[in-house]
Amino acid sequence: MITNCKNSGPMNQTLNIIRNIDREEFEPIIITLFKEDMGNSVIQRFKDLCPELYCLKMSKLEAVTRGRRKLKDLLSEVKTRFGSRSRDASVFSKFRLQENHSFSNSTELLSRRLS
Repeated sequence: MITNCKNSGPMNQTLNIIRNIDREEFEPIIITLFKEDMGNSVIQRFKDLCPELYCLKMSKLEAVTRGRRKLKDLLSEVKTRFGSRSRDASVFSKFRLQENHSFSNSTELLSRRLS
C-alpha cells in the first residue's frame, strides 16, 4: 500500500523489489491511496509488473473522512479473491481494520502485520 506512484527513489526501489520478487512464493498487489499526478507518475511501470493494482483515487480530505471505509472495503474484496487462489491467505485473514484505529494507525498496523 502506497500513497501514489510518484516518480521518486522509494518508488523505484519498490519497483525493483517487485521486479525481483520470487513469483513462486509471492504475488504482489499494489494499492495506491491518492489520485495520480500523471506528469510525475510511474504507475504504468507498476501496471506492467503487478497482476493487481488498485487506485482508490482519494483526495487527502477524503482519505481522512472516508479512507478507512474505502480501504476496508477494498481489502475485503481482495481477501476474497486472494484467498480463493492462494495456499496461504493468512496475511489478509489476520488483518482487520478496527473502528478505534485512525487511518494512519491502520496503515501502520498493516505494515507491522505484513513484516
